[in-house]
Amino acid sequence: SGIDRVNLAANATYVTNGVFNSSVGITDAALKNILRWPTSDYYNVYIVNKIDGLDGTSGSFVAGYAYLPASAYPFPEDGMVLLATQCNINSTTPTHEMGHAFKLAHPFGNVNNTGICPANTGNCLVDNDKVCDTEPVELSFACNPVGTNPCTGAAWAGIQYNYMTYFDCTDRFSPNQATNMVTVINDFRSSLATSNTTDAPAALNVTAAACNPTITNPNNNFGLGPVYVELKDIQNNTGTYSNDFLVLDDNTCTHQTDLFTSDPFQTISVVTVNNNTQNVRAYIDYNNNGVFNLPAEQVMSTTATAGGSFYTHTANFTIPPTATLYTPLRMRVISDFSGFAFPTPCAALAYGQAEDYTVIISGSPLAVKWKYAKAIAKENKTISVEWATAKETNAQNFEIEKSKDGVQFTTIGTTASMQNSTVNQYYNFLDAKPTTGMNYYRIKQLEKNGSFTYSEICSAIIKESKMETALQIAPNPTKQNLQFSLQNIALNAKYNLVITDLSGRKVKEINGQNEITNSVNIQTLAKGIYVCSIFTNNQYFVQKLVVE
Repeated sequence: SGIDRVNLAANATYVTNGVFNSSVGITDAALKNILRWPTSDYYNVYIVNKIDGLDGTSGSFVAGYAYLPASAYPFPEDGMVLLATQCNINSTTPTHEMGHAFKLAHPFGNVNNTGICPANTGNCLVDNDKVCDTEPVELSFACNPVGTNPCTGAAWAGIQYNYMTYFDCTDRFSPNQATNMVTVINDFRSSLATSNTTDAPAALNVTAAACNPTITNPNNNFGLGPVYVELKDIQNNTGTYSNDFLVLDDNTCTHQTDLFTSDPFQTISVVTVNNNTQNVRAYIDYNNNGVFNLPAEQVMSTTATAGGSFYTHTANFTIPPTATLYTPLRMRVISDFSGFAFPTPCAALAYGQAEDYTVIISGSPLAVKWKYAKAIAKENKTISVEWATAKETNAQNFEIEKSKDGVQFTTIGTTASMQNSTVNQYYNFLDAKPTTGMNYYRIKQLEKNGSFTYSEICSAIIKESKMETALQIAPNPTKQNLQFSLQNIALNAKYNLVITDLSGRKVKEINGQNEITNSVNIQTLAKGIYVCSIFTNNQYFVQKLVVE
């Protein structure tokens, strides 16, 4: 479903304070190291209980935060963190933070207090959010302010509705903001645009049913039909007929499971509401001819009893030895009012609904069900090879293989497996000596019977970094003023400088024009280690900064 739920009840720091943004909680890196989908293919959103010890139910709090894109993208900490209380249909926080993820800034600039207008030099490419069709504005206003914008002296021009403000009734981005986001998609976040996760799932080519059910009372609102269907990996919360008015809800593309002849004894469960007693039947087209043959292909036939809000129908069935193997097969689940005959696969239903799913029957389960494999280049020019499994059965261990061309692989290390597991397991291996250029990896999973399978091939690139030599900082460490020079960059070239702490939180940002020596006052920064990043002329430079 694209959702992983992690129970951190045993982490006292998280339970009490949530995630650290500026004061208390587990670090952002610690949070994201618990679970991370590949940032090159997915944009990760973490929904948490608290940020800096506050849950967002009262007072002033951080509703969420997101990282700006960087030239080093994808990077492990990329993603959005949101308070659970801000994840509702009326909240614009997720949209606001996604704007930051696509490099949009606040139209109030660096102002942190209500009643103060941001600096306005008259150059919209430098001022505030650097977007020319968003007017400067104070930190926050109530919904639909009257009069004129105090920062322009003119009538409000739409900024009061802009998602990147802290106003109460935001509902839009500006045209120039949209253009800038598209630029970021094509530049910094281009791997998301080309990720195969945006492609439609490959067609399963499930054989079409010879006939489908109809309904005799199409305008009923009795809430009849399956509410929940479970068979191994199929675990689907569904609407009844009166929720979606679908006589047949076809889930064959989105909900599938594997069944195995080595484990022929299966259990299927179907939940129905109990305001009306219902008959439930389920069928699997074992011979894949499009016809649900009775009684050989019937796997469930139950009736709910009265009482309670819901009723769980349960049936056990055995896979026949003649079942078609290694082929997507159609399963049909039907529920209808018990005052009529048990519903057959193509019956005229009175008030209920039918739902179709996909099952694939195999001889025996694979030892490992892969979740992902990825390689991440680190700042110290090592590569972290990371992979996850969704299920392990009688597995033995993993061998990490490496290649320069993606064709010829050699083993560079081994890692023990959990052997047997039905929950997500996460592994990593550090390649301390990758080669300059592209490095390819794959994981070989060895089974106890001697057979093996491979993960997908993943890769990471080690570049010859010129970032540090092009950006010269002196003195470093420093106390009051940061002086830096940009090598081989034209004088008067515009630059954007951002200083972040080691958690990724921005502590200072300025815009300027390149001089022989550039100076920045950092007296307000606490002692510690920071990262200084500069973007200019479509180039990105970074250096570690130590403040004494």
